[in-house]
Amino acid sequence: MKLRLLPLTCFIFLLAMLQGCKVWQAPTYQTITWNQAFSLEIPDYLQAVDTLKEERRLNPDGIFQYENQERDLFLILRRDSLASLHLRQPDFDLKDFYDVTIEHLVNSLTGASAPPPDSMGINAMPAYVGDLSGILEGDMLFYRLALAEGREYVYQILVWTTEEKRPMYEEDMNRLLFSFKENPGLLMTE
Repeated sequence: MKLRLLPLTCFIFLLAMLQGCKVWQAPTYQTITWNQAFSLEIPDYLQAVDTLKEERRLNPDGIFQYENQERDLFLILRRDSLASLHLRQPDFDLKDFYDVTIEHLVNSLTGASAPPPDSMGINAMPAYVGDLSGILEGDMLFYRLALAEGREYVYQILVWTTEEKRPMYEEDMNRLLFSFKENPGLLMTE
């Protein structure tokens, strides 16, 4: 009788351990709004980066930055004024801007590969979304980049992790990107 209970006891013990393990649990998401200009759904395990402290910044141009160094998941959002982009390039095109952005990232990596992006919409904004993989400082990384054209800004949303952890976080990465919403009534807030 005791031998027949052993597999059941082991299964219950394993199940209890997995439920207590934070990595196994699905994250909860909270909607974070930046200066009432835009919002994203952020998983509870990501923390805001203090962009005022230079040593903590992921990118000096990123106005919205979140990370979890233990999980190797990072998010940067930056935006460029459409008016300034049209001044620099009168025939501005979102696809061309995506290509320049991805080329810059490719050039910063070793052995980088970036398949062509998908043209789609993110909450009614025209967008290009694509992937990039490559080696940076010895680590194989996976990036997902979205460029979305709003009423007054082009938003660059970059989220990345290690290639090894990609299967674990790819769903969260997609939810981050596709939850992006612009609040066009309050865009001029900086």
